[in-house]
Amino acid sequence: MTVADRRLAPLRPDDSLPADPGATAPVADLHELWVAMTVLRSPERTITHSVVSPDLAVARDILGEAVHHTGPSGARRVPSAGAIFPYETLALCRVPADDDGWGLFRIEGAAGTCTLVPMPRPWLRRLVSAMPGDGAGCYLIVLGRPWLSIRKYGPRGYLYTQLDAAHAAVNIVGVALGSATAVLHAGLPAAAGIALRNGFLPFHEPHSVIQVGRIRNYPDAPGVPVREERPLRRTAEAYDFEARAWDSIVAPLHATAPAAAPVEPGDITALALPDARPDPALRAEWRVLSAARRSAKRFGTEPLSGGRLAATVAALATPLPMTFDHLAADNRPDRHPTVSATVLVNDRLELSPAEQAAIARCARLVRYPATADSMPGDGLSLIAACMGQPHVGHAQAFVLLHAPAGLVQADTTGHEIRQALFRAGAGAQLLCLAATRNDVAASPIGGFDSEVWTRIARLPRDTELLYLLVLGTPVAESGPARNDRAEKAIAHGES
Repeated sequence: MTVADRRLAPLRPDDSLPADPGATAPVADLHELWVAMTVLRSPERTITHSVVSPDLAVARDILGEAVHHTGPSGARRVPSAGAIFPYETLALCRVPADDDGWGLFRIEGAAGTCTLVPMPRPWLRRLVSAMPGDGAGCYLIVLGRPWLSIRKYGPRGYLYTQLDAAHAAVNIVGVALGSATAVLHAGLPAAAGIALRNGFLPFHEPHSVIQVGRIRNYPDAPGVPVREERPLRRTAEAYDFEARAWDSIVAPLHATAPAAAPVEPGDITALALPDARPDPALRAEWRVLSAARRSAKRFGTEPLSGGRLAATVAALATPLPMTFDHLAADNRPDRHPTVSATVLVNDRLELSPAEQAAIARCARLVRYPATADSMPGDGLSLIAACMGQPHVGHAQAFVLLHAPAGLVQADTTGHEIRQALFRAGAGAQLLCLAATRNDVAASPIGGFDSEVWTRIARLPRDTELLYLLVLGTPVAESGPARNDRAEKAIAHGES
């Protein structure tokens, strides 16, 4: 008997029903539950003062422009599954008036609100000493908070956290390069991670750090308004769901730490390309494109231009100043995870030989029949394979970001999985910006049926699909940007 058979089978007279839990709940338990539902404490009063720190002003402006600012539609600068944005952005900056010379600040919101993190001095000093580089300029830190996504999507929310944070980190370095030298470090040094875990709020996961050099002739500011908060005391609660999610999903992925292996920064591509020909052209327009980027809610019916598609895919060859820890815990450099791209186009889309060659330099190119009765010609099946998102049915091209089957083995570490997801998120951010530049509508999708898409793309069955970008022709859209709970499909059928 299948699960469905058991679910639909009628009750027999002798079947016993479970006890009604409401009728047997102890009064004391109900009282505790009522208190947990109704009792709140007023937040501590905050103090705001002005801090004179050119580095903090730079950090606030870069993080605001790259991540937090919104346009007239309310769209943020980077996409996020369910519009949750499950991460924090911090700035580690020199503060001249401070005795130790450094301060850690949380920067958030469209207004760029700066809050001094009440980090104990010993941990702050350890954090500063562990950061990469020579300490010139400032450090912009991305910390994931997986619970924000896990509480909606379950274990898959951890994957979304990694992809979303990668979008943010890559956009931060791209914006920073518009006015300063900058290097993106995928992951933090182990000592820095330990300092953050001990000096910051619990259940935050170090994701990446962007080292930004000194900006000369930065406009003088009278000071940066900074809020100071009292250290938060986390009390033990009967229903600490975040702690349980961390212990069951996040902690096992940190069971084996990677070996410390300093890597010299260099301009590299995030993905493994068939014919790598680095092209930094996208970097010159990054800030303009970042401000204009928007996730498509609809696609037009006009044919997608092959030239625009090829130019969009070519952005995967954009080199960025990045470092990856290429050594796994067993010090084997061959364990560095690779991520590749496959471009799917229907057989109606016209591509010249030159356009096909341009795509093939960055990705596998696979055509599928647009009018077949079987997958993927059935538009409704395509929608189902993307968890019911209706706009997918009018898309004309798909970019799959995937890793080989060897990504998950008996001795795989969580570090290697995070590195692969970082590369996938980085590639997707480049594609989003390039689509904006080439007037191509784009929508990143994290929820999809891997088995179906593996079959469509003619990939080995055990390929690990990480991310999907849906492309089509743009159409005028009105109304607000996609946001949390606006569409059932965004929550995988849940609202």
